[in-house]
Amino acid sequence: PGLRQLALWDVSDSDIDQLFPEFAAFIGKCRYGNCSHVTDDGCAIRAAVELGDLSQRRYFSYVKLFTDG
Repeated sequence: PGLRQLALWDVSDSDIDQLFPEFAAFIGKCRYGNCSHVTDDGCAIRAAVELGDLSQRRYFSYVKLFTDG
């Protein structure tokens, strides 16, 4: 009984960042247009997390969705 796993349907890896509205101000500012926001150099999302401009907790939620997807 109970809920063991939650998954997203019909959401591609490239669209996951759109589920995080607080990322919007930083999307498009990464060095590479196809940035995954996980391991790519020059990532504006990761830089914003490091500077405290984005929640680390929310970012880790994004990473989990991206890597588990």
